[in-house]
Amino acid sequence: MKPGDTWSKDYTQTNPGGGGGIQVTTHSKYLRDETLNGVKTAVVETTSNASIDISTGGSGGLSMKGTETSVVTSWIDPNSHRVLKTHSTQTNDGAFDLGSSSGLGTISGRMTFQGSGTTDLIPA
Repeated sequence: MKPGDTWSKDYTQTNPGGGGGIQVTTHSKYLRDETLNGVKTAVVETTSNASIDISTGGSGGLSMKGTETSVVTSWIDPNSHRVLKTHSTQTNDGAFDLGSSSGLGTISGRMTFQGSGTTDLIPA
């Protein structure tokens, strides 16, 4: 591999406890070689987009729908196959819907969420 090379991967995870699942699409690019703490590393940027649509079985269950996007830059030692550092940013947007009936009555409602974050990791 050399700087400028790109690759993509799709992942699907079905919901074992009900309907739907999670679909993730990733696009990666080998950006450059860089020395980090005396080690020649490959710097790779991966953008991922996830679509979440899951629900519990039966009537009056729980469902969640939303999206998540992240950009992760990794500094990888190609000789030891170790990640030496990562920097990621992510955003998410979604909603939980709850509907449940029992002998005590009905509980229902919606909770929405939106957020963003940044994470820097340097493994020990």
